[in-house]
Amino acid sequence: MTIKLSREAITALCCTIAALIIPVIAFLTIKFQLKQTPDERSLLSFSPTPITLSPRTWREASFNCPVTVTLLSSENRALAAPLTDQTRKQSEADPAHLPQLTFILYEGNPKKDTAILDGHLLRQGNSLNGWRVTKIEQKRVQLAGRKGTQWLSME
Repeated sequence: MTIKLSREAITALCCTIAALIIPVIAFLTIKFQLKQTPDERSLLSFSPTPITLSPRTWREASFNCPVTVTLLSSENRALAAPLTDQTRKQSEADPAHLPQLTFILYEGNPKKDTAILDGHLLRQGNSLNGWRVTKIEQKRVQLAGRKGTQWLSME
């Protein structure tokens, strides 16, 4: 049994095969260069180094202050006494001493706005060393005291 194909059928079959084979061969042989920036190349070649920690480097946690008056020797106590007196005087209410503004947490609500002055969390209406916080804004805090009102700015 022989199958006779017409000229048109043979031509259609050859064209179909060529239409499938030519793109496959082109895909396998043609390689396009990727255009990468130096940063992208360095990220592709990045290999993290493993971190190894030996237990010998870990220290036990100590909840004691490393420097206290009891740990100081007798000669160092004499030197530390004026320093503790100075810090005690600074921490006492001194209306001339303007507190240092460290941080502002501004939420737009006077009941929630918080400022850190000399290490103390203060809200509107709170006082510190004779200064009362009257207003907290996004980048500044207004204080009222015996010397009038003062603005402390984060800038």
